[in-house]
Amino acid sequence: MKSVKSALLLAAVASSLVACSDNDDVNNEVKNGLEGTYTFVAMKADTYVDAEYHYSDDDMVIRTISTSTYDAKNLGGTITINATKFNSNKFKYTVETILNGKTYTNGEQTGFSSMPVTFDIPESSGSSDYKLIGTDSIYFAGGFVSSPALGDTMASKPSGARYKWEGDTLVISSEFRQLDTSRVSDQGMTQTTYSDKRSKQIMRFKKN
Repeated sequence: MKSVKSALLLAAVASSLVACSDNDDVNNEVKNGLEGTYTFVAMKADTYVDAEYHYSDDDMVIRTISTSTYDAKNLGGTITINATKFNSNKFKYTVETILNGKTYTNGEQTGFSSMPVTFDIPESSGSSDYKLIGTDSIYFAGGFVSSPALGDTMASKPSGARYKWEGDTLVISSEFRQLDTSRVSDQGMTQTTYSDKRSKQIMRFKKN
């Protein structure tokens, strides 16, 4: 029986990346009311991974769809915002979630899983240039937060997000989507994987 790499962890760790955004409409005249130092106090994420596996030695197609929802725990770290940069310092959090997955073989559902998963995102620090877009959006030239994925570090990319205030708390909402194709050959058989990874997240930062 052919082996299929689990897409579940991909679904969980995709959450801390943010989506690409067009910066053609950047308004550099918007007054910046974001400057200051903030503590990272909350993050909620919804994740989705759709992975499809094709094999060169027959017509079998295996597809997995994995989802998770979680509120991060054991958060730590701060951000300092000046006129041009977001500087993050010692960001970390813990994910505790249930990863739900469905497996399809040639279009027919052949499996279901529901698995508790806990893992720590280690401390990381970074810096990104940013610009305000209109009155409720931000463009990050160097991305914002990085996340390890299956043991590798996924670098932040140019990205966009929306922001608002809830009292003294800055709320940043973002979406992420990444499409990938990979091929692995073993003993004359090639496995081609097409993956669609998405997440929506809301991060909260309390002003110090």
